[in-house]
Amino acid sequence: MRLLFSLIIMCLLSACASQKIPDIKYYVLPIESNTLFNENIEVSVSSALQDNRILFKELHQVIPSHYHRWKAPLAHNLQRVLAAKLGSVTTKTYIHFDAFYTSQRGEMIISGYWRTEKKVNVVNINDTANMMAVNYPFEYSLYQKEQGYNALVDTAAILLDQLAEKIQKHLVP
Repeated sequence: MRLLFSLIIMCLLSACASQKIPDIKYYVLPIESNTLFNENIEVSVSSALQDNRILFKELHQVIPSHYHRWKAPLAHNLQRVLAAKLGSVTTKTYIHFDAFYTSQRGEMIISGYWRTEKKVNVVNINDTANMMAVNYPFEYSLYQKEQGYNALVDTAAILLDQLAEKIQKHLVP
């Protein structure tokens, strides 16, 4: 009986060991070549987005994918893309992301805030102009045209274009 039980266990273990583990796939956000990078743009992400795994939202949970990851940290990807898209911005601008994921319905969601410092025409005791930080919240969403992670990346690029356009219009006269 023990021998039979041992054989069954060995068969089960060998069946599990013979299953092929899926390859890990890596993704990068698209960027136009020959683009100047803007050193005035700084990007940060919430702690939930610091994992290289691509995230998706299911009901009230954000779940990391096991086999689909960003090639570089998401903050680095976003920094590279937004610094290129905001090439004409001369004001130091900080962009923070709280959400950057897709839902189980295929809706890509990005949210957070961007901040810049503006001179305020209030004269203080030292006769110098004051600087004031102003936060601008953002939230964009768009349904993916197709299923899959490549479509997620394409949809994220569209949303980042919308965000960059909004910042550009606000900061560049």
